[in-house]
Amino acid sequence: TIGVNDDSDASLESTIQASKLASLRAHRNIIFGARVYNVTTTDADDEDDSTTTMTTPLNLMTGGCKRLLNVALNDAAEYGEQPQAIAALYGLCDWVSTCIHEMEREPNADQCSSEALLHIIQEQEKTGDSTTYEAIKAIATGIPRPGHSVVGVGTFRDGQKGWETLATEYAMTQDGLAQEAALYRMCGGELTNVEHLADRSEDYIRSAGGAMVRFYFL
Repeated sequence: TIGVNDDSDASLESTIQASKLASLRAHRNIIFGARVYNVTTTDADDEDDSTTTMTTPLNLMTGGCKRLLNVALNDAAEYGEQPQAIAALYGLCDWVSTCIHEMEREPNADQCSSEALLHIIQEQEKTGDSTTYEAIKAIATGIPRPGHSVVGVGTFRDGQKGWETLATEYAMTQDGLAQEAALYRMCGGELTNVEHLADRSEDYIRSAGGAMVRFYFL
């Protein structure tokens, strides 16, 4: 039961949103938009370690959305098509930027937080062609490549292959950051491809370079 003091639609919508714990969206056999709401994380440092369970964003995502996902998968199967999910990759740009800064601080390092980035850098050193590296750096940081005034269509074209490789690595290894992707993987989803520039909104370009990943549930 939801109690509303104001009869306005805005007040009702606000109250409904405040009561949510988790949600996801589906259209026929396509599932997307898994998220959790109004949750407070706890840290073992805040209370006695013997009585506190660490709550992480990933735990909240899987705990809050797993049951909803199972329902959505069952509903999607009723259409006779293979269930699919599309996961957002919020934070991808920050993660790539951090990895780039690590490598630029220690250019001779043979290890990196991103194996994909290390491979891109090694290919650049081998071929002498920095096009891909400069493009992914521009996408990640939002700073145009040398000789360019904007991070535009050409930058996303030149960086597409490298960015898709980085997006795949992020979705498959950074569970604490790519939480929606982790949810789908933990529930049996198989990552099949990266959707380049799937969301071209300004905020999402800044957060993930527009990339999303698609999962199939076999």
